[in-house]
Amino acid sequence: MRYKSRIIKYFFISVMITFFLEGYLIAQNFDVSDSSLKKLSVEELVKLRKILAKQRDNLYKEQEKSRARGVEISTEFLDKTQEENTNQDKILVRVAEYYIDEEDLDIERRFTEYDHAYDEYDRQLKLYEEGTLKVPPVEPVQPKYNYDDAIYIYDLIISNFPESSLIDEAYYNKAFLLQKMGRDSLAQKIFQKVIDQYPESPYAPEAYMQLAEGFFYPEPGDTREETILNLKKANQLYQNILVYKGSARYDEALYKMGWSYYRLAGEDPNYYTNAIVYFTAVVQDIHRTKDLDPTGDIVLTDVEPEAIEYIAASFTDTAYSKSGVENCRKFIEKLGKPDFGKKIMEGMGDRYAKITLWANSRRAYKELLSMYPDYVYGPRIQKKIADSYVAESELDRAFEERTVLFETYNPKSEWYAQLEQKDI
Repeated sequence: MRYKSRIIKYFFISVMITFFLEGYLIAQNFDVSDSSLKKLSVEELVKLRKILAKQRDNLYKEQEKSRARGVEISTEFLDKTQEENTNQDKILVRVAEYYIDEEDLDIERRFTEYDHAYDEYDRQLKLYEEGTLKVPPVEPVQPKYNYDDAIYIYDLIISNFPESSLIDEAYYNKAFLLQKMGRDSLAQKIFQKVIDQYPESPYAPEAYMQLAEGFFYPEPGDTREETILNLKKANQLYQNILVYKGSARYDEALYKMGWSYYRLAGEDPNYYTNAIVYFTAVVQDIHRTKDLDPTGDIVLTDVEPEAIEYIAASFTDTAYSKSGVENCRKFIEKLGKPDFGKKIMEGMGDRYAKITLWANSRRAYKELLSMYPDYVYGPRIQKKIADSYVAESELDRAFEERTVLFETYNPKSEWYAQLEQKDI
């Protein structure tokens, strides 16, 4: 415990130096209780912080194996009012983050040791099965996350700073850590608390997402009825996220709703309509915000290909529609024939081809070329049409379609002329 007290002492000073630096650079209004620190330059403070960090790390190594639950924080520190130290809650958040980082690093070490131990267990188990060993080996226990120290800090924030601007963050992070530790029931209650008490918080859509995910993913042993019920519950929670249009979770919620309805369509094909609507909404939102978010930090751009794939899959299922290609064309035309309509139609053709429904495949490809005659990859689509006849051993028809391919897309064609004018 002596080592632990020294660690906390050094760590608090280091954290406060960090905070002082940020405040100095931003507003120069951080109130450091130790007046001697105020006399140091920014460069000297940075150097001091590195020294203290090194000392902290050395001390941590000494007491790592005997670390007790919680953190010993001085009475003097906790007894100060917010007026005396307005940054106390912010410092505590930094301490919690420190403990999270430490546990994340430590769990990697423990898993490495576990993997080695399991290899040895497998080796000894084989020897036991061969009769070389008389006593069966003991299977090693898989490591588990332990964020008790960080949770203790968040509890301090919650109990000592109920009016803090960081209170919603403290509640959410506590719930998130509890969930990682497998304490789902308590975590869900706290996520709900974030939603109920802090509905305007940026952590509210995050909490909705965490609750929804618990229903979205099936548990081993769930019956079909339980899975259907859970998917419907998940959709209700995802729906609530759509209120937060500025949230990074917005597109993810749309996408997960599309997926939920797609899975429900296995029970009732009418749900494909909802799946198509939400998958399309994801793609539209991604295209709408690409210029505003070119790096994809906010918009979930990586789900676009899969969303398009499952729009095509929904229209392809004959349990949903016997006229999938025609219905898809009408749907795309109602949307104003957006660029992603090309990928939907090609996706339909490819899916039909995969299950050797060649006539339907050709119909989808031809509708695509009819709607988008200037499509850059038109030659590829026309070749697929020709290849479908080869697959059916209709070589004369295949030759005819290859002739169309040459006549429509050769360097002297209208298609080629307009292509040269485009900035591809």
